[in-house]
Amino acid sequence: MSLLMRALLFFGLVSLAIGCGDLSIDADGESSADDETLESVELGDSQSVGSDDVIPELVEESSEADYDSMLLQVDEGHEADFLDLLNQERASEGLNELDLFWDLENSARDHSQTMASENDLHHNPNLGSVTDSAYWTSLGENVGVGPSVSSIHSALMASQGHYDNIMGDFSHVGVGVVVDGSQIWVTFVFMNAAVSELPPPPSSGSATPGWYLNNTMYGGSADIDFVYGRDDDEFIVGDWNGDGRMTPGVIRGSKWYLTNSPSGGAADYSFHYGRADDEALVGDWNGDGRMTPGIRRGSEWHLTNSPSGGPSDYSFHYGWASDEVLVGDWNGDGRMTPGILRGSEWHLTNSPSGGPADYSFNYGRSSDDPIVGDWNGNGTMTTGVIRTD
Repeated sequence: MSLLMRALLFFGLVSLAIGCGDLSIDADGESSADDETLESVELGDSQSVGSDDVIPELVEESSEADYDSMLLQVDEGHEADFLDLLNQERASEGLNELDLFWDLENSARDHSQTMASENDLHHNPNLGSVTDSAYWTSLGENVGVGPSVSSIHSALMASQGHYDNIMGDFSHVGVGVVVDGSQIWVTFVFMNAAVSELPPPPSSGSATPGWYLNNTMYGGSADIDFVYGRDDDEFIVGDWNGDGRMTPGVIRGSKWYLTNSPSGGAADYSFHYGRADDEALVGDWNGDGRMTPGIRRGSEWHLTNSPSGGPSDYSFHYGWASDEVLVGDWNGDGRMTPGILRGSEWHLTNSPSGGPADYSFNYGRSSDDPIVGDWNGNGTMTTGVIRTD
């Protein structure tokens, strides 16, 4: 057996288990799969997560993704074939059939898309965030790439860690397949449900919104126009990569899609952060020149310094749930920090934390619409109001 084949075998047979904060890695012996399968199929190590292994505050349901705009085509036929084979194996051992859950399916498709686009077989580093933590007690993931459904399935069944997930104590699954040339990339996300009824998929918008951007300070035709997102998305803009240009983003449920270019097409960053009913925020929280997500939930603020899901970099309470939220660089240090408006009272702080405000004052009327900006170019953002009555 060649050194390359042995390397693929070893990688495919590493089993990762996470539970109660413990991490264990066990390497088993060689697979019994034949040489033809081993030469053509590559498997990632199996992965499983218990419900205590993630921070649940920032996980909520995703919305149905618009896969038509992605670079590679989702293959629903291969997804159905993988699901049939999986449930046939479980039935042969007297185990329950796994039901499809749309949220897991969307996450599996997203991850297969990422692996294929990067030509890199790997696990989702934020597996615990693929769906609302209230929905599951345990999760598992298998990933693979190969020339056919049957060859990948055979290799998975021949690997103990992957076999354990296939035959595991799960109730639901999501299967995501994209095809890149002759290669099939697949992700399986397994879930043991914690609730008897899971939510149905959200309705999707029918219209495709057009963006029209102008690089000059006068009217006329747009300098840049494109379509991006859906009509029922929440629209945001930010400098996501620190190149000095503001570009589009949309939020769909709890899923963020951000692009580094003023154009349509696949997002440069797609991830879950927060819940569908959170108040979304965007700002440069650490002064590195990049704008990244944040959310407010009641009086809780959660801010992250990277365009990805996972635990927040700053979590704190500031203000009341009924306050109006503002963010800005109030002292010119390059960092955007919280502010709240309560009636006509403004309370602004220079740090991403709770505690007393650095600036408190009255400005405008409670019926005014508040705005903030650097009105004189001195690097400090200050207050303004729009009064329509």
